[in-house]
Amino acid sequence: MWNSQRGLRIAAALIGTVLAVGACSSSSASDSAPEDGDGNGNARAVGTASPAADYDPTSSSPPNVVLQRGDEQLSITPFSYCWTPEESDEGICADGEAPTDPPVLAGDGPIEVYFPIDDFSFESRFWDTTYTTERAGPSLTTVGDYWQLDPPDELPAIVELFGFSDSNDVIISFLLEP
Repeated sequence: MWNSQRGLRIAAALIGTVLAVGACSSSSASDSAPEDGDGNGNARAVGTASPAADYDPTSSSPPNVVLQRGDEQLSITPFSYCWTPEESDEGICADGEAPTDPPVLAGDGPIEVYFPIDDFSFESRFWDTTYTTERAGPSLTTVGDYWQLDPPDELPAIVELFGFSDSNDVIISFLLEP
């Protein structure tokens, strides 16, 4: 399990998320999460693997997490986060729910994970496609200015990435297909 207090709070939120997947939802804290791409706050295609050019460090919401796998690329808006902008003493937390129809990343080879914040770490978790059974899978490896995730043996799988630093955290999920 994640080793920070914030990580434990996020883990508890994820348990609630897993239980809520498939249930009807009404207006919730996830309504305050930033929207991008498909209008549901999930993902958009991007033309570059580096999100740093688009990120405003004074923004009250985190930057997207950019995934690259072969020729496929996604930029995913975190569905849950706690974020404090640079040079600010106040932040915001948005405890959203994982998307019931997560963005799909296909392609070949390992997944490159890009995030434009220094001193950030990521951890990965893998689930079956119904978000009911957690699976074993590889961990992320730091490679220069990105993280590398090798695909798990059993695909398709839902992948959750939990990113964190001393003062910020983000969670995204996506469906990984062969």
